Formats: sequence, C-alpha cells, structure tokens
Amino acid sequence: MRKYVYLFELDSVRKTDAEIIAGQKALYNEIITNGNIVVMTYNQIVDSRGFFSLLSNSDYSKGLYKLFQKGAIRLSQYGDIRTVAQYLLNSIEEEKEFIYSALPLKYCQKHLTALMRRCLMYSDLSELHHYIYIKEDEYEKLDTLFLEIKNGKECCSMLSHKQMQQVLTNLYSLLEMVLKISILHEIYIEPRDTKEYKNLKLWNYLNAVLEFEETKEYPLYAEAVQLIKDLKAFKEYNQNRSVYLRQIYNTDGYTKRCKQYAQAIVDLCYNYACENSICNISKHYNVDELLNCRKDKITFQTDFFARLQLYWLDANEADVRFPINETNEFVQFNKIEQIPNIQEVVRLVDYVNYKDENGKGSIERYEYAIDKQQKRQKKNIIKAILKKFFFAFICIVIACVVEFLFNWLQDRFDTYFTLDVFFETIFMLCITEMITSVLSKWFPNVLTLSEAIGGIRNLIVDVFKICRKKNMIYRNKCVRNVDMKEQNNNKHMIRYVCSKELKKYIEWKNRQVAISSPIMVNSQIYPLLDINEAKNVEMLTELEEMYSYHFGIVYESRYNKMIVDPVLSENGSVFPYERVIPTNDDGVVILPVFKERYVLLRQFRHAIRREQYAFPRGFSNPGCTILDNVRRELEEELGTKIIGEPVKLGRITPDSGMTSGSAYAYKVEIGTFEEKVGYEGIKQIITVSDDEFSNLISTGEIDDGYTLGAYLLYKKYLDR
Repeated sequence: MRKYVYLFELDSVRKTDAEIIAGQKALYNEIITNGNIVVMTYNQIVDSRGFFSLLSNSDYSKGLYKLFQKGAIRLSQYGDIRTVAQYLLNSIEEEKEFIYSALPLKYCQKHLTALMRRCLMYSDLSELHHYIYIKEDEYEKLDTLFLEIKNGKECCSMLSHKQMQQVLTNLYSLLEMVLKISILHEIYIEPRDTKEYKNLKLWNYLNAVLEFEETKEYPLYAEAVQLIKDLKAFKEYNQNRSVYLRQIYNTDGYTKRCKQYAQAIVDLCYNYACENSICNISKHYNVDELLNCRKDKITFQTDFFARLQLYWLDANEADVRFPINETNEFVQFNKIEQIPNIQEVVRLVDYVNYKDENGKGSIERYEYAIDKQQKRQKKNIIKAILKKFFFAFICIVIACVVEFLFNWLQDRFDTYFTLDVFFETIFMLCITEMITSVLSKWFPNVLTLSEAIGGIRNLIVDVFKICRKKNMIYRNKCVRNVDMKEQNNNKHMIRYVCSKELKKYIEWKNRQVAISSPIMVNSQIYPLLDINEAKNVEMLTELEEMYSYHFGIVYESRYNKMIVDPVLSENGSVFPYERVIPTNDDGVVILPVFKERYVLLRQFRHAIRREQYAFPRGFSNPGCTILDNVRRELEEELGTKIIGEPVKLGRITPDSGMTSGSAYAYKVEIGTFEEKVGYEGIKQIITVSDDEFSNLISTGEIDDGYTLGAYLLYKKYLDR
C-alpha cells in the first residue's frame, strides 16, 4: 500500500536555489523511487519561490498538473478550507497581516492583494494580464499597484518596473494553476478531525523540543531555546508561525545567528504540526511518544535533531535562508536543468497506478518495510515498461504481417497494379496504424504503431533510469519500534464554509469568555447561542444563506466593532441581534467649569448630520487611564489644563439598546480655553450659567445624552 508522505523539503520558507533543487529531487524520489503519494499543504504550493518560478515554465506547469491528475501528488484540506483557491483568498483578506515566505508579496500592498482577490473570486485573469503587458507611458499604474501602506503612510516599492512585470507574470501562472487544480476534486484529502491533534500543534511541538537537553553538537541550541521561551507568542500558546517569526525578528539582546537558529527550530516545528494535521500521513517517528507526553521521546528526538542538522547546514547561506526582515525582493529560479525532468517523472508515473488505498489499514511508520517497498516499486515500473515493449513488438509484428500480405498481393496481381516503393511504404504504414488503432480501442494495453515507434526510445531511457536509480531519501536512523503502527485517523468532512465574519466572532467571543468579560455574560432572557458546537455554526451558516442574515463581526475599526450576535428566542429559534462595541475601554465626558459657567461646544455630529451643543467627550486611548483621557480631551478640544483635582461624577450608558459603550463623567475647573474652531467639527465654544443651561434643555437645544447625563450627575453631586 502506498503511503501518504509530507515533505519538509517543500516548506515555503526554503527558497534558495539549493533548497529548491533539493525539494524537487525529494518530490521525484518519493513518487518514483518509493512509489508513495506526496501530500502537500496549501502554503507549500501557493507560497513557494520554487513553484512560483517553475510554474511560469509551460512544460513544468503541464507536468505538475498531470502529477495532480494521476494522484501522485495530493492536497490536504484544512479546517473548512476546501480548495487551494479558497486558501489563497483567505490569506489575502484585508485585515490579515500574513507574512509570505516566498511570494514577492506583502500584506500592506493593498492594491495588489485586491487584484488577486478579484482574479480568484471571478476566475478572471484578464485584469492581471493587462498589467503584465502595460506600456511604458502607463508605468505609474504599476507603481500604484505595488504601493505599500504602512501605518497609514504610503511607501513606494523598491522593485523596478521590469521586476514588477516579472512578478505579475509569475503570479499569473500561479493563479492559473490554482484555479485549475481547485476543480480536481479527487486530489483533495479530507481534513483530519481536529480533536485528534488538538495537543499536537505548533506550540506543542515547540514545547516538546524545548525540553530536550543541551548538547555540544548544537552550540546555539540552548540560547535559541531561551529566545523562544521568552517570546510573547510562546507564553500565550500562539499557533501562528508568522507571529513567532515577526517576534524573533524584533527581539533585542540576541545575536543574529541565534535568531536564525531559533527560526530554524520554529520552521521545523511548524512542519511537524503541518504533517500531523494531514489525515493518515506516514511519519518518521512514533507519534505515541508525544500523544502520551512520554519523557522518552527517542524516535522523535532523533528525527528532530537529524532534520535540524540538515536544515541548518552549519549556517550555510544563513543570511539568505533566514532573513531577519520581511522583504519584497524576488529573484527568479532559473536552474531548471538541475531539477528532475518533470516530463520524465510524468512518464514514469504513467507506468503504475497511484490509486488511493489509504485508510484501509493502519498507518505504517515511514521506515517500515521501506526497502521492500522500493524493490516492489522498481519491479512494477520495469514490469510495465516490458509490457509496453511487448505491445510495441506486437505492433511491429502486425506491420510485418501487413507488409507480407501486401507483397503477396503484389506478386499475385502484379499485372494489374504496381506501386512505387515510397508510396508502398506509406500505404503499408497507414494500414498498420488503422489496424492497431482499432485494436487499441478494444484492448487498452495495445499500442498504435505511431505510439510504439514514438515511445520506443523513451521506454529504453526509462528502463535505464529506473535500473540505475539510487536511493536518495531521508530516513530516521532510529529504528526503535519501527513496526509500531498508528490507528487510522478520523476524517472531518467539510459540509459548510464558515464566513470570515463568523470566524472572527468565534475567536473574539472565546477570548472575552476566557477573561470573564461582562459584555459576554449570558442571560435567560436573551441567551447567546453556543458557537463552539459545530452543528450550531452549521445552522448559522444555513440561516445566513436562506434569510440573508449576517452573524459575527460584520465591521471593525480602531474605534468600534459592529457585532451581530446569534440569540436564542423563547421558542428555540435563532435570530440576529446587532450591537456596537467600542474597541477600547469606556470613554469620558467632561463637565468643564470656567468662572462658575459651563463650557459647551457647538459641534457638527456626523451620526445625526447636524450641529449639537454638548460637553467635551471622546473615546479612550489604549493603555491610558481614565484621567489621562480626561486631560487629553481637554487639551485637544479646549487647549486647556485642569485646575485642582477632577471630580468623578459617575458612569453614563446613553444607548444600551444599540451599544455597550459607556463613558465616565468628570467635573473639572479650568482657568482658560481656546476656541479651536474647525477641530473635529467644532463650530463655536460658549459659556453658559446654570439657568441658561436649563433653558437650553427646555428649548431642546441641548439633547445630547452624555451632556444631559453629566449635568444630572453633577446636580446630584451638589445635592450631596
């Protein structure tokens, strides 16, 4: 039975020429030498300099596509992501800050990522094609396309226009392949049930390897381990490789080599996590050592350090392989002559059947019976080649018979007709081709004459190659319990695709519940649906599709979140209930007193699209105390400072039917103020007495809820 195999060598971060060549050779050896099925993750095919470069070569692109069609290469689904196109769409969502390992693409290039979204959503590459062949007088459009938005500021790309067009050409080839293989349903492996590997993700593998004792063979190991342990991501059990890498880059107090070594460790653990997430994948170690948290992790430890040594390579090209900063630079891989010929690989794959039989038995360790497996694979290929030789011989025999019959007829009827030798040969070949064509339709193994003549050279080359092929695959040298088998994994069929708004809501809600946030307190009156139950998420997805509901975080800015909660009604049905939640803590409203008179702003308010008299107020800033926010608002809107101590009046929740936002009310004394007309819609600043304030309320000129609330609280304060 063919094994499912995941190749660390195809990791997207391995992007030097030497690593790309090694990855392509590993792919060839695993498929041809071992006869295994290589299972790739989405990021391996999408975010790889090797594939990104090679797919622009039409021969390679066609060959790779055929390997997918033959089943020699497959893709593992993950979560609710069905196809590679969906994965790429998710990675370029506006709010994500995904670090691309190999693609010359940055998340801050908003125009370019938006173009990619349109290409994938509409299966239309025409707009991208236009940019590839844009003329010199329109190069400013390329500059706009590659523009970077960093912290609200525009930054031009350092790429030349020629480099930009090269990037777009490669991007076109990649998206073309992505769209093509997204409809090859049989190449996708259903995702493994997450419950089976919930404790074997990136953080868990990091935690396991960080427990290994320091060894003299790896002098940088101890320091790199300490670096990783000090990372905020590790302390918070983060499972995102990009977060770890970004924090490693920004960590002070460690040498560049140490940072690079730490990245190598993170990369390997990430690959272990990817490998383990694939259903029924064959591993190089006994996973039981990690599942049961055994102290003795001999097979895993041996495998890890062997891979670490191979990956680190004594810091060879470390500055290139482990960059400290994110880069948009792209260099085309052009050493295609040094990788296995993809067309030869396809031919060799054609000789045997890469039928998916995985899941019928237990999962064997990679090293189990590997030598027998290789011999069986070679035997089957040679047997198939000899079979084709036989049928080629049959074609030649048929051609000889046709020629004999034709000559016999000529001798018998030479008085009636004669043909030139040339035309005689052509006629004979045509007759033979017709006969063999008919036979090939009845008997699939029979070759036509043209196929036999055209393929005879390839058959000779292929049998020579397969006979002298040497074993170049990676093995774990620790053979302890090599015959130990793993039970087949449970699959998780993807029945629906959860919206990104609902995904964000699930993550956000769970964080709020974890910190006992009051905004997620449950109630018998309007109980919130349990969104950690898969069946409930499926139900919400159905409701969105049937009734055009929108659940989740439907909008988010630096100030507010627009939330649509799934709420249970009395009869058990679910309905959407929206609310606005401030991104930061409660805001402030300030009652300023200047020479025993209240200070009011006449300010244009966008929400109601009119002017309004009100006290100064505003959102809170992250990391600031309430009094810090009070002082800041006074400085911004009145250009003044507080005299004495501010008086806390209370808390105001002006619209609990719509928003969870509240504001703390404070009374302050000020000695002066500036008329900051124009700032945040301020039209005028006035001072009024208590009686004048009451009259403004009576006439309806003061109708701001925060202002009315602060005034009432101040009156109650005076009564006390």
